[in-house]
Amino acid sequence: MIASRLERIYRLATATGHLARLVVFGSFITAKPWPNDVDVFLLMADTFDVDQLAGEERLLLEYADAQAHLGASVFWLRRSAALGGEQAAVEHWQLKRDGSRRGWSRLCGTVAGVGGRDCTGVAMIANDQGLNETLERIARFQAQVAHLRKVESNPANYHAAVSGFLAEIDRMQLEVREYLSLHPTEFAGTT
Repeated sequence: MIASRLERIYRLATATGHLARLVVFGSFITAKPWPNDVDVFLLMADTFDVDQLAGEERLLLEYADAQAHLGASVFWLRRSAALGGEQAAVEHWQLKRDGSRRGWSRLCGTVAGVGGRDCTGVAMIANDQGLNETLERIARFQAQVAHLRKVESNPANYHAAVSGFLAEIDRMQLEVREYLSLHPTEFAGTT
């Protein structure tokens, strides 16, 4: 069932006619026997305009709609809006939450980086190192959103593209708050 979701996402993304790269990350590509959802990062051509889409293709690129209707967390940018360039953006999604890298996989005929995100609903921050890595990831996402504000000339593209980043920033900030609310003696994983 999850594999069919990924196939559907791929079909919708390619149907836009503007897909440059598709990166799959999260529990789908791990050894987890029953992934909860599909997590993808899309790089779209610079000529892409979300206002030109309708139906499921449009749902794919609206973060909350993609989660509700497609069972996917979809992040996307136009190539020129990628902070640090296209390759840096792709490589960022290859990072696991602990800062280490996962392997590469091929999808859509391009090399796609695979990064990590736990989908179990359990707080990911287990120690101060995890706290620092999460804060760095939040800062990276905030920098990407700030960069988008400067370079994205289309308001509809801007709003659709930042929705996923802002939702992920909110989620990670809640994890930070939860971790910081516990005294070290209350949390066995703290170092």
